[in-house]
Amino acid sequence: MSSSASQNPTVVDATQLSVEEINQRLANEENSSKAFEIHNCQKHDWLGTGVASNVPWSFQGRLGDYCLCAASNLECKVDGDVGHGFAEMMQSGMIELKGNAGDALLGFGKSGLVVVHGDAGQRAGVGLAGGELIVKGSVGSQAGFEMRAGTIIIFGSAGALLGLGARGGTIYVGGEVESISANLEEDRIREADRLRLSLLLLKAGIEKKPASWKVFRSTATDTKH
Repeated sequence: MSSSASQNPTVVDATQLSVEEINQRLANEENSSKAFEIHNCQKHDWLGTGVASNVPWSFQGRLGDYCLCAASNLECKVDGDVGHGFAEMMQSGMIELKGNAGDALLGFGKSGLVVVHGDAGQRAGVGLAGGELIVKGSVGSQAGFEMRAGTIIIFGSAGALLGLGARGGTIYVGGEVESISANLEEDRIREADRLRLSLLLLKAGIEKKPASWKVFRSTATDTKH
């Protein structure tokens, strides 16, 4: 990010515009040289859906449901909590969430990295198809539901039926796991796992990590991929 982008961002007050107007501003800023900040978000749904960006974005406040869905090429920070379906079908880039997330976080994500500093609800990483999810807190039940590829890293605990229906991908858990589904099996940590964890946590800017990891892999193979 250039110094001019960081020092002179474009700032939008979310209380003064509709979701459609904010999304249009985001689309207009795709090729801007300035960072883009949206302040005073108040549970707006569908913010940033389907847009791409070549400059950093930031959101301040609470986001509603299905925000940043199908977005691509992102460098984005959210200072607040988000609702259900956050970053669904994400295409590429990196999102840092300094709050908690609702259900179906990064559902069906295809690529990119989402880092959550708080907790996430049920079915985190549902249908994951290649993206990467790091949750520094805990997640609800059925994390990794029907996932096909990608990586989920959970620093805290995981709820019941971890990996239900999973046919690919890898899940790392630093805390306790209530139960795993028949689609997963616990495996030993390998050198490739240590390297993957190190690289992803370095990319996310995370230094402190659990004393040890549990690793879970699917017992089935997705014949569609």
